Amino acid sequence: MIRIATSTIYQSSTQSIMADQAAVMNTTAQLSSGKQINSPADNPVGAAIASSLQSDISQLGQYKSNQTQANSLLNMGSSALTQMLDVLQSIRTTMVQAGNSTNSPAQYTAMAAQVQQNLNELVSLGNSGDGQGGYLFGGSVNNTPPFSQSGNAVSYNGDSINQQLQVSVANTVQSKYSGQSVFMNIPNGSGGTQSVFQMVGNAINALQSSNPASQSGSVLTQVDQAITALGTTQASMGAGMQALTAYGNIGASQTLQDQTQSGNIVDTNYAQAASQLSQQQTQFQAALQSYSAISKLSLFNYI
Repeated sequence: MIRIATSTIYQSSTQSIMADQAAVMNTTAQLSSGKQINSPADNPVGAAIASSLQSDISQLGQYKSNQTQANSLLNMGSSALTQMLDVLQSIRTTMVQAGNSTNSPAQYTAMAAQVQQNLNELVSLGNSGDGQGGYLFGGSVNNTPPFSQSGNAVSYNGDSINQQLQVSVANTVQSKYSGQSVFMNIPNGSGGTQSVFQMVGNAINALQSSNPASQSGSVLTQVDQAITALGTTQASMGAGMQALTAYGNIGASQTLQDQTQSGNIVDTNYAQAASQLSQQQTQFQAALQSYSAISKLSLFNYI
């Protein structure tokens, strides 16, 4: 005959009641907080997975921020080059006109003054700000304008670093182009290189010479080389912006996937939790009633 101690019965019933009460409190907490996991102890494995997913989401958020920044910088850089190309086209038109030997000295003087103004505009555009206290074309040098001008002579004060931003796990995008690479080494049509500004200075010198018409052709070739070079850089910027769009789409899709997976693990399913709470409350009340009934019985009822 197996004898069951009254204390054992009471202990077993008490533990059952406490477990049922804990279950009710846990589900109530889930409904109140909207979270299935309110502490790692609720679901250690799920909490670990959710933590990893949140880390991925945070990293994707940083990539998105970098994509936005890179896109803004490339847009500003492309806009500055569009304006510079417009100025160079104006210079080109002037040099075509200069090829007409019937122009008077006064006309050539006016053309030279116009191209001088064009040079000033190009320098100003080359010193365009990046919206963050630095410059678009200074490389990594942000404490001084990249270009300084003395008459027709223009010097570069930046460096040759083309800045990049991390926009995905395995990809970077060039966000800023140094003035050294964009403006200072343009093929001049005769096997050498010159800066865009030096080419424009040559145009001014030609227009101020004793025979502008004879020199206009060679200068026109240089201007065309500058237009081609800046157009190539602008196309590269456009390709960078297209890549950013692709990386952004991939990142948004991955973020949504991670958020959905995390939500399935962490967020409360209200309909399911409400049904579960109702069942738990019923079970808890039954356990209380059972305990109350048992506590009134004699130990002899279990022999």
